[in-house]
Amino acid sequence: MTKGISFRHNSFHRRDAEPLINMKEWMPFDWQTASDTLRAMRDDAGPIGDDYPRSFIGIALPFFMGAIPGWFSMHGLLKADVAIPVGLIGAILAFAGLLVGFLATMMLFTGRIDDTPDATYEVVSAHVTRVKYLLISQGVTLLISLCMALVAMAWMLLYAVKANEFVLTTIGSILCGFAMLCLVRSLLLPLQIYELHENWLGALLHRKRASTNAAYEKQNK
Repeated sequence: MTKGISFRHNSFHRRDAEPLINMKEWMPFDWQTASDTLRAMRDDAGPIGDDYPRSFIGIALPFFMGAIPGWFSMHGLLKADVAIPVGLIGAILAFAGLLVGFLATMMLFTGRIDDTPDATYEVVSAHVTRVKYLLISQGVTLLISLCMALVAMAWMLLYAVKANEFVLTTIGSILCGFAMLCLVRSLLLPLQIYELHENWLGALLHRKRASTNAAYEKQNK
C-alpha cells in the first residue's frame, strides 16, 4: 500500500511539473512563432518596457483627447444629419488602411541594415538596438491602426443593423480616440525616419573621415 501511495504521490508531482496537455504544442505554428516573437520584443523593448507609467500616459492621453470631444461631436452629428458621421467613419477607415500599408512597408525598410565591413562592433550594436526600438514603436502604431479599422467596421455594422444612438455615439467616441492616437503617433514617424538615417550616416561619415586621414598619413610618409 505504501508503494502505491508513493507512486501516486510522485505522479501527482510529475503532472504539476509537466502538464498532460501542452497548449503550445496544439497551437498553429504561426501562433507559436508569434508568441516567441512577442516575448523577444518584450525583452528588446528597453526603455519602453522599463517605464510603464510614461508609456501608459503616452497612449492614454492622446486617446482621451480624441475620445472625449469625439463623444460630444458624434452625439451632435447623429442628431443633425446621419450622412455626416457615416462619411466621417468612412474617411477614418480609409486613413486606417493607408496607415497600415505605410507602416508595414516602413517596418520592412527600417529593419534593413547595410553590411559595412568598416563598422565597429560598438557602432553596429548601438544601431541594432535603436532599430529594434523603432520597430517596436512602429509595431505598436500598426496595432493601434488595426484596432482603429476594426472599430470603424464595427460602427458601420452597428449602423447597418440600426443600433441605438447611445451605442453608435460610444463606439464613435472610441474610434475618435484611436484616430487621435494614430495621428499623434504618425507625427513621430518622420522624426523616427530621420533619426534612423542620421545615426547611421553620421557613423558612416566618421568612418570615412578616419579612413581618409589614414590614407593621407600613409601617402605623406
